[in-house]
Amino acid sequence: SLMLPRLLRRLMFPRFREQGHHITFMGLLILRKTATLFISGLHDFALTIFNVSDVNSPTHVGAVIDTTYLNGVWGNEKKGNYIWACASHSHYLTSINVSDPENPSVEGHINSHSTTIDDIRIDGNYAFCACIGENGTSVYDISNSSSPSYLTGLYGSGSPYYMAGAHNLYLTTDYC
Repeated sequence: SLMLPRLLRRLMFPRFREQGHHITFMGLLILRKTATLFISGLHDFALTIFNVSDVNSPTHVGAVIDTTYLNGVWGNEKKGNYIWACASHSHYLTSINVSDPENPSVEGHINSHSTTIDDIRIDGNYAFCACIGENGTSVYDISNSSSPSYLTGLYGSGSPYYMAGAHNLYLTTDYC
């Protein structure tokens, strides 16, 4: 028989759930992952959410539109149940609660201290934002999604920083 003995099957395929998404087939647990795509609508003042688990048939899940805090939303990054978005036209760093992807909502924001912010990278409770208008990077404390706060920045065009028109970030953290 092609069926595994019951004990061996239990050892090799323990019952567990990954975020509640699972399929059981002939007593075996098969996981099904959900792939979610978050897209910034620069000219629609929006963040739109799609389920792309089946790339051949993506489905619209939800969207949030805010003409102030998502005006010119450009870069975004996810941390936990929040998308942090850079609204370059209105100069806001905005947190969007996506714990219910069908009903995302703007939760918090802070003025970016810049004429334009374009990109974001997150490490722990810190958001690093590329700021074209300030020629550098602003750093925010995002531990409170309802009330982020500005911490510091790295700014300067020409020698020694060469950050005029800063608009892209890549952040790496190495722990010893």
